Amino acid sequence: MENFWTHCLERFKKELSAQQFNTWIKPLKFEHDQHKIKILAPNKFVQQWVKDRFAQKIEVLAKEQLPDVTKVEFAIRAIKESIVPKKEAVLSKALAISPPNNVAEAPGHETTKKKCRRHIKRSQSFGP
Repeated sequence: MENFWTHCLERFKKELSAQQFNTWIKPLKFEHDQHKIKILAPNKFVQQWVKDRFAQKIEVLAKEQLPDVTKVEFAIRAIKESIVPKKEAVLSKALAISPPNNVAEAPGHETTKKKCRRHIKRSQSFGP
C-alpha cells in the first residue's frame, strides 16, 4: 500500500507545477487499512481543495493499484499534542527568561526614561 502513495505522488509531481505539487499534494499524508485509504490534509482548506480537484484521480489510481480498496476518505490530520506547546508552558518560559525590573544598566547606557528626563532638563535650561 505504501507503494500506492509513492506512485500517486510521482504521478502528481509529473502532472502539476512544482508550486502546485508543493502547496497541495506534498503536505498530504496517507493511511490505510485493508479496504480503505485515508488522505490526511494539514487543514480544512487544503482538504477541501484537494478533494474537489483530485479525489476522482486518487480513486482511479487506487482502483488500478489496490483492487481490495473500496473507499477513499479525506480527513484533517490531527496534530499531536506534544508538538503544540501548552499556553502555560510558553508563558512560564517567557517569564523565566525575561529580566526583572530592577536590572542594573550596563555602564555607559541610559534607559529611555533617563534620556527623556535629560532632554527635558536641557530644553528647559534654554528657555526664555
